[in-house]
Amino acid sequence: MLMILCICLADAQKPLPLNPDVRHGVLPNGLAYYILHNEQPRNRANFYIAQKVGSALETPEQYGLAHFLEHMAFNGTKHYPGDSMLRYLESNGIRFGADVNAYTDYEETVYNIDNVPTDNVALMDSVLLALRDWSCGLLLEDDEIDAERKVIQEEWRMRNDPNHRFRVAMAPKIFSEPQYQQTPIGTMDVVMNFPYKALRDYYHKWYRPDQQGIIVVGDFDADDMEKKVIAFFSDIPMPENAAPREYVRVSDNDKPLFFAFEDPELKGGRVDFQIKFDKIPLEYQNTDVAFINSMTQDIITEMLNTRLYEHTLDADCRYANAGVYFADMYPSKSKCIFNVAAIVKDDELQSFEDAFQIVVRACRTGFTQSELDRAVENIKSRYDKRYNERNNTNTSVLAKGLINAFKDNVPAMGIEAERDLFNNIVTRIPLDAFNQALSGMITPNNRVILIQQQKKEGKTL
Repeated sequence: MLMILCICLADAQKPLPLNPDVRHGVLPNGLAYYILHNEQPRNRANFYIAQKVGSALETPEQYGLAHFLEHMAFNGTKHYPGDSMLRYLESNGIRFGADVNAYTDYEETVYNIDNVPTDNVALMDSVLLALRDWSCGLLLEDDEIDAERKVIQEEWRMRNDPNHRFRVAMAPKIFSEPQYQQTPIGTMDVVMNFPYKALRDYYHKWYRPDQQGIIVVGDFDADDMEKKVIAFFSDIPMPENAAPREYVRVSDNDKPLFFAFEDPELKGGRVDFQIKFDKIPLEYQNTDVAFINSMTQDIITEMLNTRLYEHTLDADCRYANAGVYFADMYPSKSKCIFNVAAIVKDDELQSFEDAFQIVVRACRTGFTQSELDRAVENIKSRYDKRYNERNNTNTSVLAKGLINAFKDNVPAMGIEAERDLFNNIVTRIPLDAFNQALSGMITPNNRVILIQQQKKEGKTL
């Protein structure tokens, strides 16, 4: 379900260049690094180690180990036993939670140490040493593992908001793949009872250089930082006969997948209608095809959302708000979705029909040239704004883009190259190409319908 035509793809599958300001390399052991000088804020730097490792790699007897490892990174490493890493960082004004943190998702785990003063060379070296320990030097001591079991059990108990309850209840209904039917925190039966060796085996199997990326962005000398990263991480050994890193493939569905959810803490009703479609393979994400595809989706989104917004100005509009978007079918890396969503008025779920009819009408009859011109101009102005403010972009924003480039192979050309590609190619795509793409968007298969509604006494879904 690509949103482009062959006439736009004279150089099909052409790799896109990395931002020339980024120092990038892959060490002989397979570890990748991205280093970028940026002065917003001045005299500060952010450090990250991203792992292409998450809960989707777990077997049933391992549910929760990826997330457990994330916790253990702060409970003793080769050069920082116990909590000495955190105490050292906090003594230098780098706060746990605010500046030092991590997250575990289905397909990745990312650790960060932010807001590091760059005028303290010894501190910068110590932070690189901490990242190295996270790569290959977790101690995973018995007593620390047992203590952390209770911490994670309490975290699991605290995850009791409607969004989490919706996710837990929805996943087994929408995904037939067991890796996506569990949340990354896992099952408490595994968390409270797994043998120590299971965690260590998982760590040594998956935390390895070919799945790791070091990202450093901030106000420092990039040449010097690159030399240090090479020195700190080049001698980490790559395991022999390493297990292949494979991504979960989400299956298609002929009949619609349907899930309805009620919860007393929801504020109102919402309906989502989704169409699943295959994502451009990971190895082709950093190409002109993928970029143009993404930009054409943005233009279609802009035109549809304008129509949906304009309908809210009519007195007879029955929905409170509505919109469409294209996105990965979270947490999948193999499927995307086209999503039509409506926030309904007074819990009247039927008001979704108004939004859906507007979208279907556009798919059947297409858009006008004036609508396309306005959408292109709006997106172009956003590119111009980002370009004009390029020297004031925060380090955390730039770092996020490089993390995504590493783990998802998405373009990281820099705003100037992005703007030029949009202006020189995407703006020339004719109206007929968009209308042709629209005509095939609502497919009879791969449909997913999600309903959320506040649970009230006397009201049935």
